[in-house]
Amino acid sequence: MSHSVCATSEPSLKDVMARADFDSALAAICEHGVLLETDRAFPSLVALVAGGPVKGTWWAHPLANEIYMLGQRLMKQRDVLFIRLVTAKMTYVHRRLWRPLYAIATARQPWQLADLPGTAKSMLGTLDRCGSFRMDEIRSSRTAKELGSDARILETRLLVFGDDVHTDSGAHVKRIETWPMWAKRVELATAKLPSVDDARQELEEIVRQLNQKYNADAILPWQIPGRRKRRDVLKRD
Repeated sequence: MSHSVCATSEPSLKDVMARADFDSALAAICEHGVLLETDRAFPSLVALVAGGPVKGTWWAHPLANEIYMLGQRLMKQRDVLFIRLVTAKMTYVHRRLWRPLYAIATARQPWQLADLPGTAKSMLGTLDRCGSFRMDEIRSSRTAKELGSDARILETRLLVFGDDVHTDSGAHVKRIETWPMWAKRVELATAKLPSVDDARQELEEIVRQLNQKYNADAILPWQIPGRRKRRDVLKRD
């Protein structure tokens, strides 16, 4: 009688390295509380995988695909939030900072609302009424680029939570939602929140220490001096 043996293949070097990169990135998020997607000095996912800062767009780097796939895995982690936060760039935020972040985001302070474009203000009002919508669901005479710009402003000022979702056709579409709806979806307890001042101080201290350690100059949304003459800092990633 013949017997078949199912051999289990050893993981490839590429798989081992990907696992190591993922573990390192997750450990960095847990340790620091925040991790930028990319930056020249502040701790970032791109620098972690590439072994150092990347000049220009990281999409041109030989490890771009690995960086992208790793970022996608991190975004699916239950304790990781991916939002536009530090220096108006996409930032991975650990769950332990979600409550202070929520307290800040829902405060609607002057730095969030001052000189908000009328079209963005209108979008925010619509969102407050319906809680959540996809950008392709908006019926408007304005272009997709113009609508996207308003959504980006709202995200940068922490007035909304934004992410990408898959449509039935498989396309990626921007979705924005109110912070209360987001909190309910991720089961974040919001009954007892820190004060806005305490919450801001906590995040500011984290960024200050990382700036000092890595010789960086990252800032948080409310720290933008005069909001650049009341214009939003919308840096490209």
